[in-house]
Formats: sequence, C-alpha cells, structure tokens
Amino acid sequence: TSALDRYESLSSRGIGESRRPYSRYERDDTTDYKKLYEQILAENEKLKAQLRDTELELADLKLQLEKATQ
Repeated sequence: TSALDRYESLSSRGIGESRRPYSRYERDDTTDYKKLYEQILAENEKLKAQLRDTELELADLKLQLEKATQ
C-alpha cells in the first residue's frame, strides 16, 4: 500500500482527530516549575555524591591493583 492509502485509512478511522493543534505550546498552569527545578537540583546533588564515591572507590582499587602487581 502507498503512503496515501495508509493516510486515508487512518483518516477514515478518526485517528488523530482528537488532537488539538499547537497543544504542546499551550501553558499548563498546574505545572509547578519551582518544585520540578528543586527536585532536579536534589537529584543532581545525589548523583554528584555518587560520582565522588565511585571516583574514590576507583582510586582505591587502582592503588590495590598497583600494590598487587608489584
């Protein structure tokens, strides 16, 4: 089937008719951007702490490997 046939088939079934144009550009006043920002900051700090812990562990493992190979 051609692309036109598929489009006509979808159109005849009503798929996409419920979509409103430009809906993603409309502002949703229920979104709490400050809360989302704070959550992202908290998650970022948590990830930074995990990264520091992993880097320390890696440095320790490198020292152990160096000692073991001598």
